Amino acid sequence: MNLEQSILNALDFTRRLQAALKLGDMELCAEILALRGEAMALFEHLHRHASEQDRQVVQPLVQELAQADRQLQEESSAQLTATASEFRSNLNSGPARSNQTYSTGPTQACVDIKA
Repeated sequence: MNLEQSILNALDFTRRLQAALKLGDMELCAEILALRGEAMALFEHLHRHASEQDRQVVQPLVQELAQADRQLQEESSAQLTATASEFRSNLNSGPARSNQTYSTGPTQACVDIKA
């Protein structure tokens, strides 16, 4: 696989991951994330060992991959924030019922030490 093909492969997995994230399919996201990690590692290896001329030829593709990666990070960050907010709101699902509270009413309860 050459440098250009590795970039196109990484870009494809990045776009697939974005689509799976939009669908909310976390199992698919995990699978694609693993494959994307391998593709990105291969791209990095080939990019480090490429000549300066080869790097210049694929520069537009590298920029496209970087832009797609930024979008993916923004989308995943937004979803993570929404999930965290939803989790926090569900953690305290509502006000405590009167039989669950202690010392919150106008007359506080007295607890017998022997009890």
